[in-house]
Amino acid sequence: MEQASNILSGALLSGMTMTDKECKTCQSPLMRPRNSKLSHCVVCEELKATQAEEVTETNNLPQATTLESQIPAKHSNTSEEDHFAKKSRASELIGRKMLQGYTMLQEYCQNPSCIPVPLVRNSKDMISSCVLCDTQYLRESDFSSELHGKMNLVNSSQVESEAKTAPQPSTEQIKIEHTQKSAPIEEPIISTTLPIPAANNYSTNASNIKVELESTITQKLIEFNNMLKLSQNLQETQDLLKCIELAINTLNTLKRN
Repeated sequence: MEQASNILSGALLSGMTMTDKECKTCQSPLMRPRNSKLSHCVVCEELKATQAEEVTETNNLPQATTLESQIPAKHSNTSEEDHFAKKSRASELIGRKMLQGYTMLQEYCQNPSCIPVPLVRNSKDMISSCVLCDTQYLRESDFSSELHGKMNLVNSSQVESEAKTAPQPSTEQIKIEHTQKSAPIEEPIISTTLPIPAANNYSTNASNIKVELESTITQKLIEFNNMLKLSQNLQETQDLLKCIELAINTLNTLKRN
C-alpha cells in the first residue's frame, strides 16, 4: 500500500492528473497525462517494470570465479542520493497535502537551497508554499482581487451598521439640514510606515537595495494578511486593508522602475 502511494505521489509530482476510475487489478486510481485523454494504472506499470528489471539483472549476473569478483564495487554519489531522497520526501508531503484539500500548482520553489518542487496552496488562502523548505510565496494578482473583495465587504458592513444605529431625524432637523451646507467629510489619516532595510553606504548598490526592499514589503504583506484573518474590529480591518493596498502599490512602483 505504501509503495502504491509513493508511485501515485511521484506521478502527481511529474504533472499527471488523477482520475475517478480505479484499476481492476490493484484498485488504485488511474492516472492521465496532462495533454492526453487516455488513462492508465501507473502502479501496475511500475511494479511490472521493476519485476522485469530484477529478472534481467538475475539472468545477466556473471558467474563468480574468485572471491574478489563476487564483491561488487560500490560507487555512491552523495549528491544524487540526497536529491532522490528530497524528491521522494516531496512526493509524500504533496500527497498528504492534497488529501487535506490543498491544490498542487504549476509553479515551483525558487529557493536556491531547495529543489524545484511544485508549490501547494489551500483553497481558502492566497499564500502558496513549498512542502520541503516551507518558503511562502504571494502572487500580487490573487492578493489584489481578494483585497478589493474584502474592502467592498467592509464598506458594505459599515454602511449597514451606520444605517441601523443612526437616530431618525425630526421634522425640524430635516428642515434645518436642507437649508444648511453640509461640511466636507475628511478622510481619516492612516499613518503607515513600511520598514526600509538600511543600505550600506559603500558596498550596497541600488539593485541590491531594490531587491531587499521588495523582499521586506512582500513579507509585510504576508504579516498584514495574517493579521487581517484574526481581526474582529471594523476599524482595525479597514486600517489593515489600506496598509495592504499601500504595500501593493509600492511593490508595483518598484517593479516599474
